Amino acid sequence: MAEKRKKIIFSNINHGYNCSEECSKMGDCDCDNMALSDERINMNVKTDGRILAIADVGRWNGRVSGYKVLSNNIKGILSSDCDYVEWYGDGHNIRAIMHHHDGTNYVEYRVLREDKNIQTFLDKIYNQKPITRQMINYYTKSLYPYVAKVYGW
Repeated sequence: MAEKRKKIIFSNINHGYNCSEECSKMGDCDCDNMALSDERINMNVKTDGRILAIADVGRWNGRVSGYKVLSNNIKGILSSDCDYVEWYGDGHNIRAIMHHHDGTNYVEYRVLREDKNIQTFLDKIYNQKPITRQMINYYTKSLYPYVAKVYGW
């Protein structure tokens, strides 16, 4: 079986993309913003359910789990208040690593199965109860195929 590799959607961590000469003259931050804006245009794709961001959040007083329910448009995942961020596909899921002054957040994005009663699942995340991969797969499905179709992975 072929090894699955990390496929970068956007990163301002290592600047793995090439900015145009004109963009580079504006400075790294503006170039990052333009590149991220371009990716939002690429990712303007509807899914068949709302998107769930499941996070392992690094805070000044330790790590906590959290979640956010987003719209059913993939471009909605490309938003962060963190200083440095990388969105990528790992071969199975779409993930993000977000660095900020208090630590690092790790996020997995999934499509909610709208035919399931998701509140029990969301309550477990909110109340810091353990969730398993089996539970994640029951209440959600991978966002990866949607993104893979956009980028031809």
